Amino acid sequence: MKQFLSATAFARLIDKDPKTIISWIKKGWIPGVQRLGHAYRIPHEELEKAKTREEYPEREVWPT
Repeated sequence: MKQFLSATAFARLIDKDPKTIISWIKKGWIPGVQRLGHAYRIPHEELEKAKTREEYPEREVWPT
């Protein structure tokens, strides 16, 4: 079963402000996010990517 994190939990674990994470979600920079009511659910594997990459989200997905 796929595991998810809230935007707040995700932000805390990668040392970012929750508003930054919400902004990234709205811009489509975090893949696989689901919305449940007013809450966002971020796939746990995105946490692993964020911890292992120097830049997260990856620069290639940022608009130019």
